[in-house]
Amino acid sequence: MFLGMPEMLKVLVVSYDLSVLASAKRMLQDNFHVLTADDGETAVSLLADFSKVGAVVCDTKASNMSGPEFLEAAAKVVPDATFVLMVDPTTDVRPQRMDGRSPFWHCVEKPVDARTILALLDGQISGADKPPGHGFSSNSDDENVRDALSKTDPDVQFNMLYQPRICTASGRVCAVEALVRWENPALGAIPPATFIPVAEQSGDIAWITDWTLQTACNAVRDWTDQGCPAIPVSVNISPMGYTDPRFIGLVANAIRVAGIPANRLELEVTAGLSLCGNKKASATAAALRDLGVRVNIDSVVDQGLPDSTLTVENQACLQRGDKFIRRVTGKDPVSTLQAMLKLGAKMGIKTVAAGVETLQHAEFIRKLGFDQMQGFHISRPLAQGDLAHWIQSRASA
Repeated sequence: MFLGMPEMLKVLVVSYDLSVLASAKRMLQDNFHVLTADDGETAVSLLADFSKVGAVVCDTKASNMSGPEFLEAAAKVVPDATFVLMVDPTTDVRPQRMDGRSPFWHCVEKPVDARTILALLDGQISGADKPPGHGFSSNSDDENVRDALSKTDPDVQFNMLYQPRICTASGRVCAVEALVRWENPALGAIPPATFIPVAEQSGDIAWITDWTLQTACNAVRDWTDQGCPAIPVSVNISPMGYTDPRFIGLVANAIRVAGIPANRLELEVTAGLSLCGNKKASATAAALRDLGVRVNIDSVVDQGLPDSTLTVENQACLQRGDKFIRRVTGKDPVSTLQAMLKLGAKMGIKTVAAGVETLQHAEFIRKLGFDQMQGFHISRPLAQGDLAHWIQSRASA
């Protein structure tokens, strides 16, 4: 157990739309411990199982109850939480409480941008006075990002960094994660949590996915040519990119052009996206299996999914990270990690702890029994050439 490390506030996001869940997780994960659910009953169970949920963000619809119905049920479990209802801007009438009283939630219009949702939650948590009905207006920053994306040459403005993942027992490098970065001349450094949701809405996500896959696969080829061990590269995939009809073609082309075996590429997807009965996502998983490409499932325990929803033929590992490891301070986070280890053992696939940033973290993860770990304690994200030198120096040590 880690002592003296503040536990991040939990936020529960509920929506029938899996892309909304994944986008919300990306926007909030650096500041909050994010739980997600795609139906009201599962969400209420999560509220009962996890302590100290400080905010609940809900869509107007869930698979078995409306947003207002869920929020009223949630308020009975966590009455002191902040409640946010996401509404469609085309809806003329804002949802009301079933008893006719004034809503206790804050209505916000979709699409929800990262800066405003963070400001709302931070303000509510710190006691700022923001009245119900506060909505999201068109964000000029999003427009600037959208315009910049339409004019961007990724080979000039985009950059890829790589963070190694090691075997917990042996310390050998077993994979690297590709991390895309964007430096725009006018806007400066723009993090993926900001530009990926905009790209999903604008349609630019397809070429970003294409560039990311090809760049990562080319790096694998170059490392092999330089005598590095045959290790796979893991690429994060946007929910909309994953279900795009063109996605499998992009993956196959990247592998073919780079001339690498398919098993040298891993794709990292959110558990709620790939495992919840989404037909498009299921078809994509089957096609990836046929190609020989494996999948990393991120944050599976947080999703509240039963084991029976998991398919394992082409899964590489289960991963837990998103600033989670550094805030393991009490019973709930530790039990979550233990549940993940149990699930990985049951499924026969490896478990990964990301966000390992100190020796204390590493020792804790090693004692728990995770198969692999990744984080600044191992190495910061490195440029392609620097990573090759890092791997070679580690192998010769």
